[in-house]
Amino acid sequence: MGLLNEIAELKNECRLAELKRDETLKEIAKLERQQAIMNEQKIYEKDMKKAIENELKATFDDFFYNNGLEVGLNILSLLETRENIIKNIAETSNESDFLHENYERILNKVKKKYENDFKARERINKENYNCDPTTTPSNIKIFFQVIGRIIKFLFKITLGIIYLFYRILITLTEKN
Repeated sequence: MGLLNEIAELKNECRLAELKRDETLKEIAKLERQQAIMNEQKIYEKDMKKAIENELKATFDDFFYNNGLEVGLNILSLLETRENIIKNIAETSNESDFLHENYERILNKVKKKYENDFKARERINKENYNCDPTTTPSNIKIFFQVIGRIIKFLFKITLGIIYLFYRILITLTEKN
């Protein structure tokens, strides 16, 4: 009987170990599902923040494009404008908090882009203002071409009038 009891105890221990192992596997699977859900939530929040940031950048771009650098910056720096923009973009309190925390950073990014654009346009205008030797001769060439065409036109008209008088004189002399 002692051997049968030991076998029964070993079977019970094996069943308990299997049950414990099954519970552990279930617990691991549950933890893995929770981890996957948390990762998905983090990815969703990251994507949402990026989308909100891009929408705010687009709003800033519109302001700078329509109003210019200085006026756009002054308008966007107003607290009332800031609150209206955040209210229009944010749908939840988390999004609103994110926009409040990052408004200045995003504004500075977009402002820098337009400052660089403004400086580049000034350099281009300055270069165009300093008479470029390649464009000056072409402007002079165009001027002289126009003058030449005018002179050619006047010459043809003058020759036409002279020819007309010649024909009139010939017809008058033939009749006499």
